[in-house]
Amino acid sequence: MQIKLKSNKIDIPFVNDEGETLLTLYFDKTDENYKKIMDLRETIYDLQKETTDADKDIEDTKAYVKRIFDTILGDGSFDKVYEINPSVTTITSYTFNIVDGILEDMTKDMRSDVLNKYLK
Repeated sequence: MQIKLKSNKIDIPFVNDEGETLLTLYFDKTDENYKKIMDLRETIYDLQKETTDADKDIEDTKAYVKRIFDTILGDGSFDKVYEINPSVTTITSYTFNIVDGILEDMTKDMRSDVLNKYLK
């Protein structure tokens, strides 16, 4: 019996309008990182309120988004994305897309494992 190792990373490319990849970040699919996502779930979905709160200073909001982004994708990842697109609102949108994609991938992996167990 052979077991084919699965990739433990999700590539997250940032592509411009011409289709050129400007930056690729990675999410390592470790138990620790999935736990971080699950622990941050409420914080992430409170992000919309944080970024639309008129009383919040943009630097406070930026620090909030940076903390979430760097927790998920590693220290310095927010700064790399902010360098190519300096908009906290836009990066907030990216954060939602990234988290949704990671959770979808996680669910797909679990379903695949269960199906493969019974289809062999």
